[in-house]
Amino acid sequence: MKEVSVQIQHDDNFDKVLEIAAKVGYENVSLGFGSSDCFHKADWQQEIKRIEGLLSKHNLKCIQTHLPYYSFRDSAEEIDEERERAMLRCTEASAYLGAKWCAYHPRTVLENSGDPEKSMAFAKAALEPLVKAAAQYGTGIAVENMPPYPDWEGYRFCSTDYEDLCKVHDYFNCEEIGVCWDFGHGHMAAYDDITAATAVGKRIQATHIHNNMGTEDSHFLPSTGTIDWVRFMSAFNAFYEGAYTLEIIYPHNDMLESYMAHSLDCINYVSEIEANR
Repeated sequence: MKEVSVQIQHDDNFDKVLEIAAKVGYENVSLGFGSSDCFHKADWQQEIKRIEGLLSKHNLKCIQTHLPYYSFRDSAEEIDEERERAMLRCTEASAYLGAKWCAYHPRTVLENSGDPEKSMAFAKAALEPLVKAAAQYGTGIAVENMPPYPDWEGYRFCSTDYEDLCKVHDYFNCEEIGVCWDFGHGHMAAYDDITAATAVGKRIQATHIHNNMGTEDSHFLPSTGTIDWVRFMSAFNAFYEGAYTLEIIYPHNDMLESYMAHSLDCINYVSEIEANR
């Protein structure tokens, strides 16, 4: 069996969802700190130690995290020092918890409908301290392919084009930088997703697996949506050797346990599709 996980959001329901993930059979998790305020607090290290205890209690291993991120509508030249510090703290915490990779959202300069050259320059500059922190603490930064936004017609977001991912990765050219391939985002893009993922190839070290109808970033389970999993995964599994992580929106109601159990069936199915089937 390949290594699979589900991303648990660090929110008010975190403890409960972590417990249920373990109960239904997950052995690995990704911790989603994207919108968490944990790292804005002076006592953030206490929360990380508490999470370490919860992981141990439930026999779970943290294999991946998601770093805090800006709003998509914040232009890249707008710097929030508190948020930048939170990302550095999260990188340190991720290594402490054992995560191999920290998913990262590159940002876009929004003037002139998303200036690609300026956006790339900002992306490289923003990643410099994170890559250094990853090297210091012993983890990696996985730059994610971002989705296009239909309601922002004409805008070009940094790393929506898979070639941006290759440029950023190859600029640093070190073991602390990788790519997190987001299946749902790739499915929404204006390119053939197999061609794109294959071109990025061995740079891909982490995944966000979810489904949609090709138009909205819905974060459905693999069993709902229009991704052709057999077609895609038979090509993807031919070169990818890392973990398979679900990044889904799960319910906070009585159906959570059955939903999580089904999610484990889904990710196991997707990860085991034979290469070049």
